[in-house]
Amino acid sequence: MCPDKQLLSAYYDGEAPSSLGEKIDRHLEKCGACRDALSRLRALSEILQNAQPPEPDASVFARVRERVFASAARRVSLWNKRVRLPLAAAAALIFFGGGMAFTLFTRILPEAASVAETQLRRTEEAARAQNMDELLAILAQDDFSGELTIALPQQNFRAHGRPVILRAEDFPGEDR
Repeated sequence: MCPDKQLLSAYYDGEAPSSLGEKIDRHLEKCGACRDALSRLRALSEILQNAQPPEPDASVFARVRERVFASAARRVSLWNKRVRLPLAAAAALIFFGGGMAFTLFTRILPEAASVAETQLRRTEEAARAQNMDELLAILAQDDFSGELTIALPQQNFRAHGRPVILRAEDFPGEDR
């Protein structure tokens, strides 16, 4: 079975793993079509290495610059426009905005502070847990949604997959 074009390109670039490269070497000894494809890759690589970039055309840059500055001159910022409102509409807008701000500061913010205080208390409880059973009991509570950081001993750890809490009780026969 012949390698696909991407694998053959990776082989040509020296990016294929050595075990795979050896298989491709053996395959190329037998397959003329793959040898031809590899020679086309070599020819294309030489063409691209020897190609000179095109000279920039000053008139193109001038036209692009002209269009950019022309469109920027046509744009008018919303902040620079004057808006005229009748006095009654302005008063209604101020009254409505003030009422919304009053509602926000007198109802929503204290409730949010109460929720934050509860979560802080739960997180502090979790931090004071003396063993894994206490910690698991705290984390199992329905209303626990605080952030908890568990500091591991300073050793060389590698993360693989999703973290899982393991307990010594789950491994019978292990010395504790």
